Amino acid sequence: MVSPMKTAAFLLAILSGATFASAQTAAFAAVPTEMLVGMPVYDPHRNVTVLFSPNGTLWEWDGSHSRARLGVADPGIGDAVYDPIHREILTSGGSAWNGVSWRSTLIPSGWSLGAMAYDVARQRLVRTCAINGIAPSIAEFDGQQWTRITPPASPGIGGSLVYDPTRNSCVLAIGNPISLWTWDGSAWSLLSGNGPAAPTSNSFRVSFDPATTRLIVHGGSNTNNVWVPATWAFDASGWTMIPTPATFSSNGPNLAWDGIGMLRMGATTLLSEGVWRLEGSVWRQLPFDYPTLRSASPAPAMASAPTRPGLLLFGGSTSYTTQLNDTWIFDGAWTRQTPQHSPSPRGNAALAWSPTSQEFVLFGGQGPQSTALFDTWTWNGTDWTQQSPATPPGVALQLVTDPLGGVLGLRRYSANTTNDQWLWNGTNWINQPSLPASYGGASWTAVHDPHRNRVVVGAEYQHWEWDGIAWTQIGMIPNTWTGTGPAVFRPDTQRVMFRSSFTNSLLEWDGTTWTTVTIGNWSTTTPATLAPDYPRNRLVSFQHGTFAATATHAVLTTTPASAQRFGYGCALGPSPGLLTDGRPIADEPDFGIQVSTLAANAPCLVTLGFLSQGQQLGSGCVAWILQPPAVHFLTADATGHARLPVPIPADLSLRGINLLAQAAVFDPPRSLFGGLTFTDGLRITIGD
Repeated sequence: MVSPMKTAAFLLAILSGATFASAQTAAFAAVPTEMLVGMPVYDPHRNVTVLFSPNGTLWEWDGSHSRARLGVADPGIGDAVYDPIHREILTSGGSAWNGVSWRSTLIPSGWSLGAMAYDVARQRLVRTCAINGIAPSIAEFDGQQWTRITPPASPGIGGSLVYDPTRNSCVLAIGNPISLWTWDGSAWSLLSGNGPAAPTSNSFRVSFDPATTRLIVHGGSNTNNVWVPATWAFDASGWTMIPTPATFSSNGPNLAWDGIGMLRMGATTLLSEGVWRLEGSVWRQLPFDYPTLRSASPAPAMASAPTRPGLLLFGGSTSYTTQLNDTWIFDGAWTRQTPQHSPSPRGNAALAWSPTSQEFVLFGGQGPQSTALFDTWTWNGTDWTQQSPATPPGVALQLVTDPLGGVLGLRRYSANTTNDQWLWNGTNWINQPSLPASYGGASWTAVHDPHRNRVVVGAEYQHWEWDGIAWTQIGMIPNTWTGTGPAVFRPDTQRVMFRSSFTNSLLEWDGTTWTTVTIGNWSTTTPATLAPDYPRNRLVSFQHGTFAATATHAVLTTTPASAQRFGYGCALGPSPGLLTDGRPIADEPDFGIQVSTLAANAPCLVTLGFLSQGQQLGSGCVAWILQPPAVHFLTADATGHARLPVPIPADLSLRGINLLAQAAVFDPPRSLFGGLTFTDGLRITIGD
């Protein structure tokens, strides 16, 4: 065996022996920066809140930070509750997650199951149920088999169910107004029959708050036929309304205890609201460091520079009446900036890099109530400065880097006037009435090509270029392609990419030839805001439509960061398992591999390598890694988990490498071979 070594050094030392992921069609890959959307479930054994995201990523939240766990096959979660007896998370889809692997709970055919909770006192899962569509019943699962119970009377079908440890029973919240019912295993009893109003049973969820020992009902109230977000608490003294932010959506939020308060997660629209936690009777927004999702129009401004690391994002809106003025830098991770000065809140602002002054220039946009703005600001990397040009343009502009330095401004709406073209020289806007007579304004799109140092402009069947002195018509865009959508420079192909807003086709221009390109998951609603990430040689899309439910941005890549299991494990009962701790991307010093041993304080070892094999060890146990160049010895904690740090260097050439891992755990009671249990293999692809 090779003695333990620093994994980052080992990766570089044996790079020549590494295997690479097979080439794929370029596609946008979501980059989730925090747990955002999904079903949260509190695991009291480990004191973490587990969240299953719709994209198959499992997140763990410790009350202040979240970490992604890749290597989990998502069977479709739906609702979920924690079973403290078997230490499993049970899902409404009929599966159970033990922290390592999934198993099926085999829901009987014809059973339509609804609200669910785990009855700790009676040690079983309780679900409302209809059998073959007839009569409300209760379905209970004791970990091995299902039992159907038909109570003498029922509150109805639907609602939300939770276990209340102060009453040692499950409580159902249902109806309008909301009524509360307790379940004792054989019959329902009315707890409260005159609760707050709600429009439908699906618009609220009931939870139990361990800190206040109260039932919390969160959702909305029907006030004059208008849905209003609301939160209520119920205890021995009755109902109490808790002040709730008016910005909360009505889209089925979930509450889960996270060791501090009740974490609010679940609906896709929560991306625009941020993440909140109910602490006692106060809602507090958690300070996550990523820009929240915002409207596609008025859109945020985003731009980058070939000579400057990071993308600059400014403003945007949550609606036409609510604009933002936050500033962010993305250099692989989002960092919120704290400038002393800032432009007023706005969307649809124009933003571009000025080589002359070595700063970004922002112009105009739309303020609240669609107010047109025509002011000019510059960003020097730390602060915004408002400029006072002698001749400010009084029209909305597109901005692009000018080939001779400065910033070129092209009129955004309507055209054929002397106000069409402007140049920012660092102190003033200079009118340059030199646009071709056929320039179409809103139907045109312009982009700077830093590889050829040209501004490329395209429209329906037309293609022009600006070299800083004169416009030249290069030729016609192919006739099969009409209607200009967003254009952007792709650093990975060194070409300008145009999108047809009519046919959704993509074309790239290298200065000589048009090339049709394919992006795997492109759609007409896909990228809202695009900009090149020059240091990483890729495109970044902010609020990417395909991934809006799970991430605020995506990257165009052929090597998305991923982890998949291969082979199989070996143990009496469930095998131990491996998951990633974080995302495997270049320049990720905090990346690691988590071993779930299923045995408290167990010694274990993790082998790492690049080549797979299938060497039989005996009793069906298999070593999956050929001549592992690194072996690390660990000891699990009291919860049966161990973490191996695998810091990934800031070397983009590592993208595409497949790193293989397998673990063995000293667990004699569950062993089939030499006192050891074995995980299956984990194939980790270092990517974007």
